[in-house]
Amino acid sequence: MVFGWGKSQEEIDAENADIQAEASICKDYSVSEEESEKCLEVRKILEDTRVEWAAPSASADASDKICDGSRKDKKDEKGEIDQKGYDVLSDMVVLRYLRGNKGVVDKTAHMLGKFITWSREEDIRSITENDVLEVTRTKLVVSEGSSRDGRPCVWLLIQRLNKYTRAPIDVVAKFIMLTVQQSLLRTLPNDERWVLCFDLRNMTMQSMDYEVLKVLISILQTKYPETMHRILIIESPYFFQACWTIIRPWLDPVTASKVTFESYDGIDKYIARDQWVSEYINPPVPCEGSGEREGDTK
Repeated sequence: MVFGWGKSQEEIDAENADIQAEASICKDYSVSEEESEKCLEVRKILEDTRVEWAAPSASADASDKICDGSRKDKKDEKGEIDQKGYDVLSDMVVLRYLRGNKGVVDKTAHMLGKFITWSREEDIRSITENDVLEVTRTKLVVSEGSSRDGRPCVWLLIQRLNKYTRAPIDVVAKFIMLTVQQSLLRTLPNDERWVLCFDLRNMTMQSMDYEVLKVLISILQTKYPETMHRILIIESPYFFQACWTIIRPWLDPVTASKVTFESYDGIDKYIARDQWVSEYINPPVPCEGSGEREGDTK
């Protein structure tokens, strides 16, 4: 609790609320003794197989620990924000991979090794907005606002996607990598999870790009497991139900359970209106048969 002289009761209550919220987050992501031991086993396997980045760097300190109440948004000597453990495997990254692989140590180490190799091959730390201008110019994605539980929101405005004229898939993949890394830098302390909002207003079939969706799902599920807190599908048109029958089998059951179909008015349950992107200030004209559908809300 916060106590202080010279502060109003409102200021004290606000600070206490922040502390309680952070404590709730840490409790949600609390680490059991078994998980801690398994994380150490994973690191040992990576070290034994001579995979670099297996342990924190010499500069790592208490701020790298899980649920210590501080962010890992440190700056290196060049003044650049550290990419939350992707140049070294932070405790949170190992924990996420462990949980994403159902606590299986060998599989976790294998997938982390593949992530390390992949991140080097893709050179993910060197990707900049200049590399993905073909996508950013379309304003397809807007990273703005936070959910009611404090997690950053990323809005995908699907009506701006045209599968016939979009950028090459390798450029789109780089854009996804950059967006995920930027979103992780906005996450709460020791809780690397964010909210993805699919705005399907005015969607047509030319926006239904399965190739892009496959790449997005693959990157999120295999390279950044346990980073999705919630996926909102907003104002889905009637024909999307057929599309969903194709898409859902691509999702891990845990990921699928985080998907919720919502109407425009239903967004407020998860994201306060003052956190919505500017496109949501005025109510949309719903697509026929759009919104939350019985049996689809997860």
